[in-house]
Amino acid sequence: MSNPFFEWDDALYSVGNATIDKQHQVLLDILNRLHALIHDGDGIKNTTETAALMHELTKYIIEHFSYEENQMQASAYPAEKIERHRAEHDFLTAKVQAFERRLDNADPTVLEEMLPYLYGNWLIQHICISDMEYRPYIQS
Repeated sequence: MSNPFFEWDDALYSVGNATIDKQHQVLLDILNRLHALIHDGDGIKNTTETAALMHELTKYIIEHFSYEENQMQASAYPAEKIERHRAEHDFLTAKVQAFERRLDNADPTVLEEMLPYLYGNWLIQHICISDMEYRPYIQS
C-alpha cells in the first residue's frame, strides 16, 4: 500500500514494549488495508475481500488483547487496572465482531461507521490513552 491512511508514529503510539508495538503496527496495517479496500476510488463498498480482511482483524485483535493482558499480569500492573483494561478489550472485541457480522450480512451502513470507530475508539482512545497507562510497567 503506497499511502497509508494512518502511519505508525513511535512518539504517539509506542507503549515501550517491542512486541506490543509490533502487534499494534500489524493492527494498524490491517486497518489501512481495510481503508484502501473500502475507498478504492469507486466509493464505499462492501466486498468479499473486505469481509475476509475484517475476519483477519477480528482474529488478530483477540490474539493481541490476550497477549497484552498476559503482559500486564506478568508486569505487576495493578489488578483493578487490568480488569478495567480487560473490560475495554471485551467491549472493543464485541464491537468488532458486531461489525464483522454486519459485513457478513451485507449491511450497507456498516462501512460508514466501522473505520471511524476503529481509528477513533481503538487507535486514538485505546492505544493513545488506555494502553499508555501500563507503559511504565511493561517497557522492554
